[in-house]
Amino acid sequence: EKNNKMSKSKGNVVDPLEVVGKYGADALRFSLLTGVTPGQDIPLSIRDVEAPHRFLNKLWHLNRYVLSCLEHLNGEQRRRVGEIWEDFEAYEQKLPFPERVFSSKLHDLIARTTNSFERYQLALPGRWLWEFIHDEFASWIVEISKTRIGGQGGRQGGTTTTTAAPQ
Repeated sequence: EKNNKMSKSKGNVVDPLEVVGKYGADALRFSLLTGVTPGQDIPLSIRDVEAPHRFLNKLWHLNRYVLSCLEHLNGEQRRRVGEIWEDFEAYEQKLPFPERVFSSKLHDLIARTTNSFERYQLALPGRWLWEFIHDEFASWIVEISKTRIGGQGGRQGGTTTTTAAPQ
């Protein structure tokens, strides 16, 4: 907790099995990945795993939201989504302004992440992804999609539309 080296005699060892049991392996992996500074020891405390656990839980719920929107599409809407994904670059220019801004920021994130991975810098892309999901996707795109789908409930009249596939 105080940047001391872990030591059994000091009693400050974090048992990874206990951490995985309480927060999950993915939260532990993410905290280790984002806590890495090249050439330095990896500081680890329970607090360092709690935040990634909450982030991954948020990611899970965002995924469930998106999938729930997609499962309520009718056959024509599903076909349209398929067409859009086949030629997204052409469709991208037709998106409403907020989605174009989001798409531009997503392209930037992908480019920065690719560049970092090519230089074996793994911590920064994890932090960037965290910020992007919180600050852009969850805060803006999901909220915009809710208003386009039909208010806060997410469904209107038994059908839904998505930001990527307007009717």
